[in-house]
Amino acid sequence: MVGADNTVSSCARPALATTYEGDDIALLERIVPLVDVIEISPDAIARTDGKRARLRPEVLDEYACVASNVRFIAHGIGLSIGSFDHWDEGYLGLLDELFAHVPLDWHSEHLATTVVAGESVGTMFPVPRSEEALDLICERVRLIQERYRVPFLLEHVIHLLPDAPAEFTPAAFLNAITSRTGCGLILDAYNLQCDAANQRLDIGGFLDELDLNCVREIHRQRWRVRQWSRRSDGNEYQAGIPGVRLPPPCAARSQPESGHV
Repeated sequence: MVGADNTVSSCARPALATTYEGDDIALLERIVPLVDVIEISPDAIARTDGKRARLRPEVLDEYACVASNVRFIAHGIGLSIGSFDHWDEGYLGLLDELFAHVPLDWHSEHLATTVVAGESVGTMFPVPRSEEALDLICERVRLIQERYRVPFLLEHVIHLLPDAPAEFTPAAFLNAITSRTGCGLILDAYNLQCDAANQRLDIGGFLDELDLNCVREIHRQRWRVRQWSRRSDGNEYQAGIPGVRLPPPCAARSQPESGHV
């Protein structure tokens, strides 16, 4: 059960966001009049202080300079919310620090595993679509919602490997998470394009099944595929390389209420 302040609610109009990671205040000043929201990646603006990562104060100062003219959201890559043993407490420390300095409308993370048995895997693996994994993810979402009293969103990631046997379809798994927790979703058009190329995902069917009322942010980019990669089994796959137009099923349905468009 989640409180109303944790549940993502509708926004009156779409909003445009972009990411800014610091060190170019002139660029930031040029960006701010053009967007509604600045997205912050805590992992990208951190540095190690001894054994602990901390946010760079000079970048926080840059955000403070434009805080009266733009809103902020956070998007993480390092939580590893799907790890079987534990997530990354160090990332939560960065998020604690960010919330203490920057007013965030919401924050988000990838629905993925990046650390296994304490070792970084160097990429993002999707979470198994099982009842056991669903219970794990929903409990961790609940803990996040209690810790940070703003809406929390999850983003689906690219499937680099063939699916293991699953108890849910990709869309049904996301629907189960949102219905249990009240969290929102990020819909990444290019991730869907990769899954269509690699795993033969039916994008139209996925979007028809997904509860689009829970989608509050859309990552919509124009990419250019430079090359395909090859797995050890000899099969080629498309990864997160900038590269293709928005797939038609996404373009037809991409009418976000708010988001990173």
